[in-house]
Formats: sequence, structure tokens, C-alpha cells
Amino acid sequence: MFCLRSKNVKALVLFFSILAVLLFLNNQPVQAIASSSKQMNDQTEVVDKRTETSKTFKKKDGKTFVTEQYLEPIHVQKNGKWIDIDQTKKENISAKTSDEMIYVEEGKARFGFAKKSDAPQILSFEQGGSKVDFRYIGKDAVPVKQEGNKLSYPGVYPGTDLVYHIDSAGVKEEWKLHRYSDQSTFSMGIQMKDAKPVPQKDGSMQFVDPKGALLFSIPRPFMYDANDASSQEVKLEIRNSGTETYLDIKADEAWLKDPKRVFPITIDPTVGVQGAKSTYDNLVSSKNPTTNYQVFPFLIAGTHADYGATRSFIKFDLPTLIQGAQITGVKFSLHQYSTAHQQPVNLHPVTSSWTSKGITWNEQPSVGQKLNQSIVGGAGEYSWDLTELGKDWYSNKTPNNGISLQYEDETQDRKSFRSSDYMDNVTQRPKLLVTYTIDPQTVSEPNVEAESYIIMDAKTGQQVYGKSVNQPRPPASMTKMMTEFVILDRIKNGKLSWDDTVEVSPRAAGIDESQIELEAGEKMSVRELFMAMAVYSANDATAALAEHVAGTETEFVHEMNQKAKELNLNETHFRNATGLNMTDYKEPPNVDGEHVMSAENTANLARTLLQQHPELENIVSTPQYTFYKGTPREKKVINWNRMLPGLDQFYPGVIGLKTGFTTPAGYCFTGVTEQEGKRFITVVMGTKSQDARFTETKKLLDYAFAKFGK
Repeated sequence: MFCLRSKNVKALVLFFSILAVLLFLNNQPVQAIASSSKQMNDQTEVVDKRTETSKTFKKKDGKTFVTEQYLEPIHVQKNGKWIDIDQTKKENISAKTSDEMIYVEEGKARFGFAKKSDAPQILSFEQGGSKVDFRYIGKDAVPVKQEGNKLSYPGVYPGTDLVYHIDSAGVKEEWKLHRYSDQSTFSMGIQMKDAKPVPQKDGSMQFVDPKGALLFSIPRPFMYDANDASSQEVKLEIRNSGTETYLDIKADEAWLKDPKRVFPITIDPTVGVQGAKSTYDNLVSSKNPTTNYQVFPFLIAGTHADYGATRSFIKFDLPTLIQGAQITGVKFSLHQYSTAHQQPVNLHPVTSSWTSKGITWNEQPSVGQKLNQSIVGGAGEYSWDLTELGKDWYSNKTPNNGISLQYEDETQDRKSFRSSDYMDNVTQRPKLLVTYTIDPQTVSEPNVEAESYIIMDAKTGQQVYGKSVNQPRPPASMTKMMTEFVILDRIKNGKLSWDDTVEVSPRAAGIDESQIELEAGEKMSVRELFMAMAVYSANDATAALAEHVAGTETEFVHEMNQKAKELNLNETHFRNATGLNMTDYKEPPNVDGEHVMSAENTANLARTLLQQHPELENIVSTPQYTFYKGTPREKKVINWNRMLPGLDQFYPGVIGLKTGFTTPAGYCFTGVTEQEGKRFITVVMGTKSQDARFTETKKLLDYAFAKFGK
């Protein structure tokens, strides 16, 4: 979401987000919530348990944990780790600059900000082949002022600043008026490449690419003042004048000049891109029964002059807890900022489904009896206990439709709280806190659906859990761990170099299944072929390496089997370097016997491989890689290990190592995972699907860290 909005209680803020693009991969605020490297009071953050939207802390007793869940992302992934958003943004801002622009990259999008306001564009947005540039139409060359994640142009108009805030959601822009200067229309020149604005009947604006696919959209703007009074009398228009195109935001002048207004005033057109993360918090108004307030930065309960009776609704995704968790408390907290009187505010369970986009007073979900009440006074954080409801959510006894804040007597003066759209301080956004304990003695064994599996302590080599661990089975592409071992030994001994050139044989190029589509006669470095084998399990690259190292794949396999004997892998024998069925080869290696490994042998192989070649960790933990970059053959691949950061089966602490599949083998996976200095190796063989090999591994890891991770 390319979102531009903010609030400053000391100035009249005309908040205009020209473009605020909610990007799915990274999404949200500028301030950090807590430093992962510091102990906080009586608890320490468990950094390995971070998710995009949560933090987990461990108490001093070693068995009590607290997970803080937020409605929108508080972390962004960098180099395989979840980093506090403000830390990443500061690095991005300072790292990418040119003579005229400051650049920030967010997922697939790129944002640019002018170093002076009179540059050809003050703000640019690029995604794919599409580009939209916005131009300041004033005359002054105002230099940009950078403060952390904020870029501002003070005094671009009389008494008016233009400010951009950068977070992982994208950019949030505001026009900040320190006084009303008889200006109710704010315009930007706009230039587009492979992008087209399409006005919508509801007053919103969509920008689409040449194929009509949505790039980003701007809902109909709204405005509000410091007393939370609001108006939706704001228009968003595209204007053509000669050869120039402009984007205008036209605010109701009478509303802006009304003596009732309390500074600041904010005009907010939020922009969202396709795939942006949805949040669930909103308010409903009896005075405006068909109005939706989805992206407002506040939630209200009680009576407000502009809204009548109000109620607020919030729903959190439940954070995943450590296996064996016994919930002892669930608490919901909000930050109140408006009035100082003492007022009881009730919490109710929501009993029917709803969405932030669809909820209004006339279309609000049903609620149950009051669960709890907090007395809310002046500015600060307030909480409501919902332990029993939270337990019911986790046990699936009650559907999680969220909660509602309401007054017993809705005629009483309102209380206003920060919503998930509040920009200035992320610590004031809504959060859910789940407290639980872990007793290793009560952790139950997992029901793992695999033909064989094992958990091994990587430090000691001790098997701590498993089934049929000594049963030889087809290992499929987990075979390539031994292929990697032989090659890495050669490099370590100086018999092979990463920069050596390999000429691909017709035989290697002709091997099917997973491949990077090598062509006979082409040349590629050992490094690139190894990446193809380790990241994408490319069989053509594997065969090319084997032939280069030993002359033929047959001779290479003999080296693999010799290495297995040296490592005392007595339930292991290889017939090829790839793990394919021999019938999948047009010219199979000439090696007799069965192609098998046991789960225990596989775990021991992985353990020894990483002990002797720790550099492999940086390779196998690569989530994606591009081959033939910048050529017509460019091929971007995603690691088959979907438990790595940024991939769909992500699990905290997973480093590697190797997946595999053939019909006889089923779906297999050898995983290496480390949390809080404790490392386990897991192997599953013979699971039923690509996803199952990861879900069954997750069961093993949850059990391992809960039972043996102390």
C-alpha cells in the first residue's frame, strides 16, 4: 500500500496521501516496538519466534512466554531474518541515493523522493514495467529534510509542509498546514508509463497496467480534525490541461473553514496495491449508518457530535504458540488519546463474520454478552481481559470473529483509540497479548504421517525421537547431500575451484525432471551449477558436476558410496548422483544394487556435512536465485525448501537442507533448524504431498523445541 497519511496535534494537518501503496511482502510502521537484543524488564525476546506481525518474549522463569500480536506487520525480512521495520527503513533510505533522488525498494516496488522539491518528480513509483511520477507544481526549490524514516519539504506552500513517512507498507504522505491559507485543492502533476488512471463510481481511483491488471487503487478520500470530526466531502480527480495531467484532491472548503474545526485537519486518500495485507479494525456510526471508516486512524466508542453513537470492532489473527502451550492469559490493549473523564468501556465477543471493508452501522455483526469492562480515563494504554474467550478460540470451541468495544449507555461522551492505521507511533496500535507456559513433561508426542522420520540433536548426534529410523528407503533428491559432500571435499582439498568452468555434455543436458534447462556444449562455472543443485535440485546441473569431477557419473557414484562407508552409513547405497529413478535416465550410471538411505543415515549425513562444510549453510538457505540473469534465458527459481524465510511454509530458524520426491520415495525432507542456540536435524521420508513433508516436519520441530529445547 502506498499510503500517505499522518497526524500532528500541534499543527493544522491537511493530510494528502497521493500514493500510499500497501505492499504485501513488507507492511507497516516506522517505529520499532522493541529491540530484540535487549532484555526488557523481566523478559527477553525470543527472536527466532518472530513473525511478520508478532513478537514472543520469555520470562525469567524459563517456562512462561508472552506473544504480542499486532494487526499489521511490525517486522520485515532481510537476509533470512525478521528485522524491526524502522531499522530496515533507515538502512534503505541511506543506502540508495542518486544525485537528484533518494530511492527505497519495497518488495516489487521502488519509490523515489526528490532531494529538492523542484526536481522533475518529487515522488516516483515503479512496479514491473509500470511507472507513475508525481511533480510538485510550486516554484520554490525546497531541500528535503530527513529525520529517520521521515522525509519532509518544509514550506512548499505558505504555512504548509509536504511530508513523507516510509514504512514497509510503502509511503505515507501528508500536507501539513500550520494555518488555513485559503487553499482547499492540492494538486500534483502526474506522468505515467504503462499505467492508466480509471475513476470509479464510488469516488475512488484505480491505476491499471496496459493489460487492465490493477497496480494500485486510491479509495475515496476523507478528512478529519483533531477532535475526530470527519467529512467525506473530498473529491479525487484527474485533470488534463494541454499536454499536462494532474491529480487533484478537492476538499470541502466550508468544512475546512467551519469554526468548529480543531486543528490539525487531515485529508487522507489511502492507496492500496493488489495483494496488500488486510486488517480487521473499524468503527460504526449511528449518525452515518451507511458509511464505512476502514482506513481511519482511530476507533471510537460512545457518542461523538459528528458520529452519534459509535462502536468499534477488532479482529486479530491468532499467533501460533509453541507446541505444548498452556494458555494462562489473553489480554487486548488499546491506546486512548482523546478525553480525560472516567468512563467504563465494555468488551463483547463478536458472534458473526464481518470485514473492515464492508462493516457499517446498518451492516454490523452480532455480538454476545459483555465479557469484561475497563475504566478508561486520560491518555494512555488500557487493556481488557479475554482469557476464556481466547482459550475457546484456540480450541476451536468458538469461531474467532473478533471483539467489539461498546458503552452500556451509548449517550455518554466518547473515548477515541488508535487504530491499525495510526502512523506516528506503532506502539500505540492495537495489540493482543497471549501468555502461556511450557512444561516439557506434559508435551505430547506428535502424530506424524510419514513412513519413517527422526529428530536428531545436531550437537550430540543423539536421536531424541523417531520411527523406522533404520529402514532403508529411496531418498529421492536428498541423495544430492552426498553429491554436495564429495564436491565440497574436492574444493576444500584444492582439487576443484568454485570458478572452474564446466562444459555441459549432451547426456547431462538431456536429464529431465527438475532442471535449469542446460544446453549441450554450454559452459557454466562450478559455483552456478552447485547453486542450481543445492537451491533448485537441478538434475542436469548435478549430472554435469558429477561428470566434470569424476569423468563419468558412474565413477562419481563410486566416490559417493566410498564416502558413505567412511561415514559408517551402513543403510545407504547410491546408484546415481541425482536421486532419480534409474528408469528416468536415458543413459543411466552403471552401478548395481538398490538406491536407498535410512532416516538415521540421512540425519547423520546432514550433520557431518554441515560440520565439515559450514559454508554450505549460506547456499542452501537461499530462498530464490536467478540464472542467466540479464539474458533472454533468464530463469528465476524458488528453493524447494519452502520453510525458508519469505516462502509459504516458513518456520522460524530453518536453515536447510534438502527436499526430494520420486513416486517410490514419496515426498521427503531433511531439515536443519536452530532456535535460541539449540539445533535439531529432522528427516521425514514417504509423506503424501509436497506440503505434507513440511507440515509433518513442523510437527517434529514443535515437539523437539518444546520437549528438548531447554
